[in-house]
Amino acid sequence: MSDGLKLLASILTIDSPGVLARIAPESLLPGNEQTAYDFIRNHHRQYRELPQPSLLRDELSITLPRSPESIEFYLNAVDDRYTFNQVRTHYESLRASMQTADVAAISDTVRQMHAVTASTGRRNRDVSNIGDAMGLVLARIEDTRGLGGITGIETGWPRYDAITGGYQDADIITFVARPAVGKTYVLLVQAWRAYLSGKNVLYVTTEMNTEQSGRRLISIGTGVDPTRLKMNMLSTHVERRIRSFVTDLQGIDRFRIFSVGMKSRLADTEALIAEFQPDIVYIDGVYLLQPSAKGAMKRVERVGEVFDELKALNLSVNIPFVVSTQFNRQSGKNGVEGSLETIGFSDAIGTHSSVVVAIKHGPTENPMASRDLEFMKGRDGESGAIGINFKFAPLNFDELELDERTGAPVTSDPTTGDPLDSTDWMV
Repeated sequence: MSDGLKLLASILTIDSPGVLARIAPESLLPGNEQTAYDFIRNHHRQYRELPQPSLLRDELSITLPRSPESIEFYLNAVDDRYTFNQVRTHYESLRASMQTADVAAISDTVRQMHAVTASTGRRNRDVSNIGDAMGLVLARIEDTRGLGGITGIETGWPRYDAITGGYQDADIITFVARPAVGKTYVLLVQAWRAYLSGKNVLYVTTEMNTEQSGRRLISIGTGVDPTRLKMNMLSTHVERRIRSFVTDLQGIDRFRIFSVGMKSRLADTEALIAEFQPDIVYIDGVYLLQPSAKGAMKRVERVGEVFDELKALNLSVNIPFVVSTQFNRQSGKNGVEGSLETIGFSDAIGTHSSVVVAIKHGPTENPMASRDLEFMKGRDGESGAIGINFKFAPLNFDELELDERTGAPVTSDPTTGDPLDSTDWMV
């Protein structure tokens, strides 16, 4: 007799309607399991009580079996069965690749199988009562006492970190800009500062090779103009300084760069996360990744599928993801400002992101020498804009400390007018 029917029988026997919400419907096989599940759910929604097993027998000619084990036992059994069936769909591909010793195909199939087990295995059924949930909040308050409100991973931009509280576990922070505005540098600067603060960083790029990423990181770490570095227009003194900087970083295993190109699947990144256990992941050009599912897709469908998978992975590993993507072509034209509605490719980007930040040319007299980081969405209503330098000779991406229009110190929040050190609104 099927595990799915035994699970449903156990739910009716113990009278536990809440368990219905813990079942992933796709775990049930087509046929009488799904028919019985749908009948029970619909009956409970309509009458606010579970049906008697005899009603299924009378209405559906389905007789539920004995279910001597616990509900958790049968929940795991149906999930395990579903995972096995999903993995089995890749088995023929794996066997064919093994027979021809096609290592690339073997690697791709194994990654897909791993992605299936990670996303469809015994699911997170973290159901807690209200007291337990609030207890976790109190524990976090105790753990973060004395941190001045910055409880997550910092960017090194003080006002920005004050607004966000730092990047929190299970957040997706998405930076959006038109091409050539500076998305890559904005992510790399944050990744480098996270590394300097002691974090284990995984940086994924779909738009640059490893050497290009390395060159930009040398510039960020030393302040050397990246153009002079690229063209080898360096004095002997500067070259010695760069060599010393690079030598000091040889063998460092807390900052890994994964240059994946435009055809990499998100499952590749997932495998690296499982291997290296980073504290935070940065993905530059996330819209170029491919979903695990094969088959022809329009770009909107593909990017939406990638973000669906990204959010599932984000919740599973419970660390921050900082990613970049683009506004569509309408942004900036005919007075149309960049907004959640003008993010390119898919509505899933704005939906799944905890925080969305637009990168725009800056507030200074020379807008090319600065950038505005404007909050378009916040997990807790974050809003406003933070100005940063965007200079290369010497390189400087620090937060603006002066109002460069007047040269006067910034003493109040440009959005609210409150003093920068004021927290009276929280009292």
